[in-house]
Amino acid sequence: MNFRNLLIPLLLSITTVLLLRQFFNIDKNKLDSSQIQSGTDHIAPTADDQDLMKDVHRRLKFEVDFIDDEPVVPVVKTAIETEFARYSFSSEGAALESAELKHDINGQADQAVWLDVVKAQAREDRCFLLAFENKTPYNYRLVSHDQNLVNQANSDNSSAKVAVCDAKDVFETLTYQADFATGTVTKKFYVYKRLCRLDLEISLELNNNLSKNNSKHSKNNNNKLEPMRLRLFVPAPQTTDQRDIVKGVFNYRGAIQKRDRDKLAGSYWANPSTFGAETHYFITAMVRDLNHFTQRGFYNFVGLASATAILETRALDQVLDQATKFRLEFYLGPKKVSTIAAVEPILEQVLEYGMLAPLTKLFFNILNFLDKYTHSYGLAIILLTLLLKLLMLPLSLRAERAKQSPKQELEYQKKLKYIQQKYSDDRDALLEAQNELMRKHSMPGGIIGCLPMLLQFPIFISLRGVLSNSIELYQAPFLWIPNLTAQDPYYILPLLLCAATIMYSSSSKSSDPKQRLIGIMIGLVFCFFMSGFSAGLVLYFLVSASLDILTTTIYRTFFAKRTV
Repeated sequence: MNFRNLLIPLLLSITTVLLLRQFFNIDKNKLDSSQIQSGTDHIAPTADDQDLMKDVHRRLKFEVDFIDDEPVVPVVKTAIETEFARYSFSSEGAALESAELKHDINGQADQAVWLDVVKAQAREDRCFLLAFENKTPYNYRLVSHDQNLVNQANSDNSSAKVAVCDAKDVFETLTYQADFATGTVTKKFYVYKRLCRLDLEISLELNNNLSKNNSKHSKNNNNKLEPMRLRLFVPAPQTTDQRDIVKGVFNYRGAIQKRDRDKLAGSYWANPSTFGAETHYFITAMVRDLNHFTQRGFYNFVGLASATAILETRALDQVLDQATKFRLEFYLGPKKVSTIAAVEPILEQVLEYGMLAPLTKLFFNILNFLDKYTHSYGLAIILLTLLLKLLMLPLSLRAERAKQSPKQELEYQKKLKYIQQKYSDDRDALLEAQNELMRKHSMPGGIIGCLPMLLQFPIFISLRGVLSNSIELYQAPFLWIPNLTAQDPYYILPLLLCAATIMYSSSSKSSDPKQRLIGIMIGLVFCFFMSGFSAGLVLYFLVSASLDILTTTIYRTFFAKRTV
């Protein structure tokens, strides 16, 4: 072997690898904001390195140092009610203390499900708590509470008084103020009456006397104070049951991504435009950052079912006599198509409808329409199943006729074998003859027989998104079932479905014991598989299987003898 001939390719390979590492392998310890795209995630360092603390790649900070030596001011609680929720604000931390999300059950508006968004057990647990780099004020003053305001950007000023009654952008405002080491912080909430939307405006105004004193000790002496960072705490909704889990929600390359908690710890997301957390039925997330408040977002977990999204600013160099203002928009509410689309349509991706989203929304609208008249989602599911079976009835009858016509099937197979032998040397003639034979015999046997079953797959996927994840069905009762979106607590529906499946598979004319045993095994496996799904989805399959048995019985009784 001539090693000289291998030397040049080896050197070229090493040089290429080094160049690729130089230009494409970025050392995370040297990351800055100019190298990071919005929504990209990175692993934060654990060491408190001063070099790392100077740019975006720095240690995550969760603790808050509150001002405890201030005199205690009277705590003021303020309640605001909208079409979708009841909010409770407090001057402690100028935060959202709790949110009770309204929820109609079977058309009865007086029944509701109460969801505490915030567990106010500790100061850090409060929603929209604003933390400073060093000393953080906790006791705020309620400055004003204005009601029935209208977003003038979306309404005509000349008709603002009329728009108050029917405008979509009617809101109330709450304004809080508190003093910190070098100035005053103002937090103004915009609570929209007909949207699941809440805006937060944060203003910082420096105290001139304190600014001048601090500027004397500044290193650069350029009329700037020492830089500081702000952190905004946005807790995730509470979980509804033990199986419910918290997931992170953030934007990445123009799409909404979700991630489990075990993949969130220790990571941060740079310059996110959407950032928050979700549970099975609810979501709290920032959907718009109007003044570039957030340099990065990360998560803090306390226990197994509690999480907080933290939005952190860049280092703020406060110029003397200049106020800094930020405004952020949030979605707080149920994972519901209509309420999400009214605030931020891209957030609909958390519903994970996928490519079948149009079909899922269609089923959802039909189900709600039926519920208006039945006042029971259980009855609405039964009617929806009946409607789908009526639409597929022609295919079901043709499939049943194909299964019940063994003579026609045998004749088709003989002719097909003859054609294959006759045109074995002429492929074009063979295809033409096969197509003609299929047209005459209307695709007997397996093809037609499988069509109704194949159509069940997109229907199953779409209905699973509706019957398992829709907030409208949450805690909706039906007969012995307290919640159609949860499992049947007594497993009655899966057992009935098992019996129906065995009856349907045993309804064929075959007397082979093996075929009957296979039918029983299929029923048992199907029962075990469906026992983990929501009661509403199992109810759909139970009604569907019962209608299949009814269709087969009617066909054999009245039509089978005429077609054989």
